[in-house]
Amino acid sequence: MAREEKTFSVEEVSKHDGKSSPEIWVTFDNQVYDITKFAQEHPGGSVIMDAAGGPIEPYWAYWAYHLRCPKPKEFLEKYKIGKLDKSETESVTAVESDLYETDPKRGSELRAYTVRPFSCETNPSFLARSSITPAGSLYVRNHAPVPEVEKEGYGLQIEGLDGTSKEIKLSKIGSKRATLTSILQCAGNRGGEMEEIKDTAFSGTPYTGIGIGMIGNAEWGGYWLSDILKTSIPNLDTLIENDTESKLHIIFEGADGYESSAPLKRAVEKKWGAMLADTINGGPLPPDHGFPLRAFFPGLAGCRSVKWVTKIRVSSEESTSPWNKYYYKHADGKSITTMPLTSMILDLTPSENAEYNLKGIAWGGGSGLGVSKVEISADSGLTWKRADLQKHPKNPENVGKFSWQPWEAQLTTNEIKGDHVMCRAFDTQGHGQPENPWNPKGYLYNGWHKKRLPSKHSP
Repeated sequence: MAREEKTFSVEEVSKHDGKSSPEIWVTFDNQVYDITKFAQEHPGGSVIMDAAGGPIEPYWAYWAYHLRCPKPKEFLEKYKIGKLDKSETESVTAVESDLYETDPKRGSELRAYTVRPFSCETNPSFLARSSITPAGSLYVRNHAPVPEVEKEGYGLQIEGLDGTSKEIKLSKIGSKRATLTSILQCAGNRGGEMEEIKDTAFSGTPYTGIGIGMIGNAEWGGYWLSDILKTSIPNLDTLIENDTESKLHIIFEGADGYESSAPLKRAVEKKWGAMLADTINGGPLPPDHGFPLRAFFPGLAGCRSVKWVTKIRVSSEESTSPWNKYYYKHADGKSITTMPLTSMILDLTPSENAEYNLKGIAWGGGSGLGVSKVEISADSGLTWKRADLQKHPKNPENVGKFSWQPWEAQLTTNEIKGDHVMCRAFDTQGHGQPENPWNPKGYLYNGWHKKRLPSKHSP
């Protein structure tokens, strides 16, 4: 005979809140879970504590990925201890409003992976149209509802290593403006290609099959982060001088609750171009991209460029937020910072004279190195042909370093010995892209990019 499932009252659950009792219970869908151990291991452990002793639905409605992806619920199921008394299920707090109803409208050129929160990539054909990605066409990676932030009265809190802090109003954040044309790329870009080799952490989630469109190239305007930090933190130069092992970090908190960090030296050395941006392509940041202010780190993974920044603080360690602690990691557990050398084919079009016209991009990643050459192959890598590197109209000194390097190439039908074409790039020190790297996390794929030829021209 099966054991009868235990039944608990709402009042009994409420007593297990991690405060009046060391145990932490929550309810979900009228089931009761003892998450005492789960809260210590779960990426959102500190956030999930807000639901201790009560329903988890209101908090998962905010971090909405949990409600659609099966994995969080599968983990939670291991800690089930019973169910709520039927007479009390209606008393459980319900989610009364749509927390995402004020999110902005998005364009048709974006391919969505999740809607709540909104995450998408740009159609590659749109990326091929211009060396500068329009703000409305740039990929989006949100973790929560887009916060409604008013520019008037907006303040930024900056805190030093000793805990002293000051608040700067947006209108007085700096006097000397800066602009930089640079790539923004998600660490998960091209993750779908890695899944073709072997399953990764993205497999079986809404982010399965990410293509090449979680990248964009834009002109960012704002203020050098180094200037703002040196003005706000008097002993910053001393901190940097004493940080011989590069252990200090700069942590950014966003109005949406997201938090991430980057090495402090990357933030203060001007050669890396770190900034607080308030414009993109000459106009205000759209809500999806951090209005009114965001961090921007050229060459680093997009997760480091926190949007809707409300607080910056210097720390002796990396951010301990769940996103920084458990996600955006290398296979060895170290945090992902710099992006790798890469190249991609954005457009491949048959022409009237039976040639293929190719357009693509390349960049040196977070190394600060430029691109020396791009090669294409139409015979599975047996032979390679050099592509033509194009001039960038906006920022030639940064081409291939922070701004992408456009390239073009042509192939005749006689050169094609298979059903696809590939590209690979080399930086100015001779480093080339690997053929097909793989890691279990699914991040930072930079293998040779392959694009299938139109079927009517395939051999």
